[in-house]
Amino acid sequence: MNRFAAVRGAALLSSSLTLAGLLTLAPAAHAGPITQAADITAGSPMAKFLASSAYAEQLLTLSKRWDRALQFKCDEAATLDGPLGAVTIELPVDMPAGAQAPVAGSWRQRFTVQRCGKSQIYNAYVAANGDQPLHVGALVPGTSRVTALQARDAVTALTQSVKTAEFMTRGGKACLDFALLNTETGAAPQPKGSLTPGRFEEMWTVRYCNSVRPTPMCFTPLPEGGTKFRAQTCVDADKTEAEELAKAAAEAAASAASAASAASPASAPAAAAKAGQI
Repeated sequence: MNRFAAVRGAALLSSSLTLAGLLTLAPAAHAGPITQAADITAGSPMAKFLASSAYAEQLLTLSKRWDRALQFKCDEAATLDGPLGAVTIELPVDMPAGAQAPVAGSWRQRFTVQRCGKSQIYNAYVAANGDQPLHVGALVPGTSRVTALQARDAVTALTQSVKTAEFMTRGGKACLDFALLNTETGAAPQPKGSLTPGRFEEMWTVRYCNSVRPTPMCFTPLPEGGTKFRAQTCVDADKTEAEELAKAAAEAAASAASAASAASPASAPAAAAKAGQI
C-alpha cells in the first residue's frame, strides 16, 4: 500500500453565495489588501462582512450539505455555536470601502454548528473573484491546520489508501461509503520523537464500509515546495523512510556489483567465446 503523496494542485471549489450589492462607479478609497487575520480591524468593511447574516447563512447552508455527506441526520435547524472561529488568509483579500463583499482573495473560515444537541467544527474555503459569485467550498472538518491544497490532495490519497488496504486485507471488500468525519491537531507543532524538522501530526477519523477508525497523518513540508504526507505517526514515518532509503541503497549496491562483475577481466573470455570471437 502506498502511504505517500505529494500535495500540489489547485483547489476545487463549489459556488454557493452571490454578491449582494454593486461597487460604486468611482474607485473606492480603502486600505491595502488583507494579508493576515490581524489586518481585519473592528468596524472595518471586512469585519462587517464576516459578521453579516448573509455570510452566516452561507456557512449554515454549507454545514447542511456537509451533514448529509457525513450521514448525520437531524430535522432541527442548525445554528452557529458561538462566534465564528479563526480566519486564515490564503491569498490577499481586497475589500473596498462601500462594497458588500470582497472582490479578490481567499481565506479559510472555521465555524461550529449546533444541531440536535451535538456540535461539529467545520471549515470553509472562501474565494472572491471580482463581480463573480463568491465561492464557498468545504475543507476537512475539525481542527486540522492543513491548507486548502493539502486538504484536497490528502483526502483524495487517503481515500485510495483506505480502500486499497480494505480490499487487500478483507478478501476484496469494497463499498462506496467513505467519509472523513473529523480531524484533530497534535499537542505540539513538532511531533515528539520525530527526526524531521517542520513536520506536524494530526489524527483523522474516517468511516469506510460502516467502520469508523482513527488514522494518524504525518505532514512534512518539501524543500522544493508542497507537502508530503503518510498515513502513519511521524515516528513511524521516520522509520518507514529509513527502511526505504536502506532498501534503495542496497538495491543500488547490488546493481553496481552486478555491473562490475559483468565488466571484470575474468568474464572477458566467456563473453568473447559467446560472441564467437575465440
